[in-house]
Amino acid sequence: DVCDSLVDGRCIHNGCFCEESKPNGNCCDSGGCVWWWCPGTKWD
Repeated sequence: DVCDSLVDGRCIHNGCFCEESKPNGNCCDSGGCVWWWCPGTKWD
């Protein structure tokens, strides 16, 4: 998922946080950032 400011900067469906410098790209969680998708996300 891409990050969505309408859900407090989290990625839709998975609760990861947006990287501030790339609010429409990277998603972050405790494992770090990846491009477009959050680690462990299978369906989004």
